[in-house]
Amino acid sequence: MALIWLERVIDPSAFWAGWEKLVAETGAGPRAARSFFDWQSGISQSRGFGVGDRSFLALRDGKPIAAAVVPIEQLDGRRQISLVGEYTLAPLVADPGVWKDVMGHLTEAAEAERTECIKLMFDPLDDHPYNLLQRFGFLDASILAYAIDLDPARNLLTAGRHGHEYDIKRILRDPDIEPFVVDRETSDAYERHEIYRALHEKCAGRVTRPKETFDAQFAQLERGEAMMVGLRYRGSPAVCAYFEFQNGKALYASGADDPDVTGKPLYHGMLYTAMQELQRRGVRSIDTGQPASPSAQRDCYPDAKQRNIALFKRGFVGDFRPYYRGVKYCSRAAFESDERLFTERYAETLPDACASPEKTVNS
Repeated sequence: MALIWLERVIDPSAFWAGWEKLVAETGAGPRAARSFFDWQSGISQSRGFGVGDRSFLALRDGKPIAAAVVPIEQLDGRRQISLVGEYTLAPLVADPGVWKDVMGHLTEAAEAERTECIKLMFDPLDDHPYNLLQRFGFLDASILAYAIDLDPARNLLTAGRHGHEYDIKRILRDPDIEPFVVDRETSDAYERHEIYRALHEKCAGRVTRPKETFDAQFAQLERGEAMMVGLRYRGSPAVCAYFEFQNGKALYASGADDPDVTGKPLYHGMLYTAMQELQRRGVRSIDTGQPASPSAQRDCYPDAKQRNIALFKRGFVGDFRPYYRGVKYCSRAAFESDERLFTERYAETLPDACASPEKTVNS
């Protein structure tokens, strides 16, 4: 039976109702939560990127069978399908037999919008045996993600790197340090959320995104889809982060620290506290987000600071996961521009390319 296509701009309520059914059916992680798209789209709009929306729902016999969130953005004169300039989630598909139809519909939408490229990815916590995007003409741009393993049989403290164990014990034994968790049951959750927003500004030295995007994150917390975890130092928050979770999977979504508090392994203690709390809630894996990939790849050029952050994340028990990404070019000029950038940026890494594995991929 032919698929019926419903555009989100025509009926947003029906689109999101169908989307959430597919999230439940496919077991998709937090990157597929409606609230995740809400705050990411807010950032896109605040930066002047967002120019359109071609999100759609596919129905068969009146039931949702597939859906895609398809933001249209314009960056530096290039019109493309992306989310805040990065890769947006590939379609959710309940029946593998409709992938060809779904990707065909997506490509038609891209052509109608005169986009120059389509940037899609799969959540690294979802199970995909290979980068399916290559079947539909996408150029592979996959990198590595790092997932923390919250297997309840593990001792989260001793299973990681020995240096991390030492720093976690040291920070949590500090009499000036107090861990905290804020969720929808916390009576003063919004006040603490606003303290986090102020901390975010202080950490960055400026306002990096509008209040509406923080409000969207707080809405996740109110729905029980997110929590804040942090450490107080002498009564004031020194580090705080948002973790989003869904279907037993979590995402380390955003964080900030007080630059006035120095010389303490704040992120060791904060992340370990989050691991304990998420494990208690039945979460099995945490996507630590980027930077996590240990080396330069296509459309991924981590600097020394980002590689050190990735190395820090790998000190917690877990492993790499394939982060499947793909780009489909609708413009030769866009492809040639990106290839020039790849040539320039990757060439900068070549002096270290033949270093020993111990120097390039520390575990």
